[in-house]
Amino acid sequence: MKVFIGGSKNQTKLTERMTQQIDAYIGGDCSILIGDCYGIDLSVQRLLSERGYRQVTVYCSGDVPRNNVGGWSVVALKSDKRGYEFYRQKDIAMTADCDCGYMIWDGVSKGTRQNIEDLEQSGKPVKVEPIDKR
Repeated sequence: MKVFIGGSKNQTKLTERMTQQIDAYIGGDCSILIGDCYGIDLSVQRLLSERGYRQVTVYCSGDVPRNNVGGWSVVALKSDKRGYEFYRQKDIAMTADCDCGYMIWDGVSKGTRQNIEDLEQSGKPVKVEPIDKR
């Protein structure tokens, strides 16, 4: 199973519940599709690297990922789009390539909200993990 993990770029802390869910994907021998952004993407990359997990593919818009902590394989997407739409291309590709999604959302992030909607519209199950802002 291929799992698209994503989340808010303005959040960096993974809770115990989030870590347990990611560990369950590792234990299930899932392939992890992750973006190259800072925030949740980078935090998840660090966790996967600490775990020594190799079944990870980093998706980026452009030629080179901004972050690839584990030196995993890369899917680089060329685009002539700019700004938000440029970076969104990697998310569109991950949605197409995955079987399901795990989105860590602060309730504000426009990109994460769009990923949730894209997964749902594609008929793919998505687990949404809310970020406690307390």
